[in-house]
Amino acid sequence: MKSENHLVKAKRLYETQKSLDTDKDWETIIEDLFGASLHYTAYICERKIGMHMDTHKGLIKFLRANDMSELSVLFSALDVCRIGTWYGSKGNGNVVKEARKIIDKFKEKAGELHE
Repeated sequence: MKSENHLVKAKRLYETQKSLDTDKDWETIIEDLFGASLHYTAYICERKIGMHMDTHKGLIKFLRANDMSELSVLFSALDVCRIGTWYGSKGNGNVVKEARKIIDKFKEKAGELHE
């Protein structure tokens, strides 16, 4: 996928989650934000180093190895939100607010690279 297509998909996933009900759809919101973060990350990596990973497995290590530790911290934090909603008890509007703050940082970093 071309970098611009990653950006388009990230924006689409972000917009989709905004239409959902925070109190009832928190799992789906988190998954959309997680997916958006993967596409923002792919876009950022393509723009900065000319390559990206297609999966989240090993992504944190890949980001650190390519001098993008700040992005790895953001991704890790969002992954904690995601794991908490699926396997733990983080099922409320607070985790959505936290995840939305994190994704805003991804959006900002992608925006800095967009021409």
